[in-house]
Amino acid sequence: MSLMLSFIVGGIANSVQAQKASPTTNTKDIFKVIVTIYGLNKTSGDVVSFVNVNGTTQVKTFNAAKLLPMRGNDGTLDIAFSFPNAIINTGVKFRACTLIVKDLLMSCGKGKNSPALRPEFVDTYLSSAKLAKISSASSMDRKYDK
Repeated sequence: MSLMLSFIVGGIANSVQAQKASPTTNTKDIFKVIVTIYGLNKTSGDVVSFVNVNGTTQVKTFNAAKLLPMRGNDGTLDIAFSFPNAIINTGVKFRACTLIVKDLLMSCGKGKNSPALRPEFVDTYLSSAKLAKISSASSMDRKYDK
């Protein structure tokens, strides 16, 4: 019995050790963010969700009526974003937003990269979404003297 327990514990220790990169290996971490969207329903229509970190943005678009039945749970949906080959230092802040296109309602959440070797999590609540501000091209031209 103790021999079996020793083998199981040894197997766990070996598998954990196998996940660590050797100090000489030059690997880049994949920064991941899981955005949980609350308040979606089948009538939400087209949705744009994005994450911005260090000036880089990942965007995902979907139709709530099509995606909720497959991956949603009571109006809640998790969307995963990955930033491969990006070096995001611990403590770097990022923003995640979700936009309901038909109403131009947007909800955002903020986070920061933790030292933990796991994805970061941000929640967006469509019940508290605000109208997105859209500027016309002519006002932008005046602003930048174009």
